[in-house]
Amino acid sequence: MGLTAERLLTAIRRVLQSIHGKFPELYPTLEAILEESIYLCFTDENHGGDFIEEGITCISELLYNQNTVSERMWKLYYHIMGLYISDAGILDEYLAQVSVPIINYMTKAPNEFKHANFTGQGTPLDLLF
Repeated sequence: MGLTAERLLTAIRRVLQSIHGKFPELYPTLEAILEESIYLCFTDENHGGDFIEEGITCISELLYNQNTVSERMWKLYYHIMGLYISDAGILDEYLAQVSVPIINYMTKAPNEFKHANFTGQGTPLDLLF
């Protein structure tokens, strides 16, 4: 029985949840390691959304357990919002789950959420509306 992408992401999610808040210095490194896997969760190649919930949970854990929101995590925010705006259909069934990391973005970086314009697409708040 090999290690499938789904099992790998489940294992990653479980590790993130097991270290919840215990090693804050590890989270920036974990972001860099997990970034590509998280983006992969939100693609059509992910077999119709099998891993979306795992990716959403990983984003939530990474955000919740840090004091700031990194540029890497803001890029993920814009990617997720872009999927909704473009009506890609990938996240249609996951609006409730995606609200958790969105709330984490708001609470961890309220000023940036209201005023920052990272990509020229408007503020994170603009994209939400």
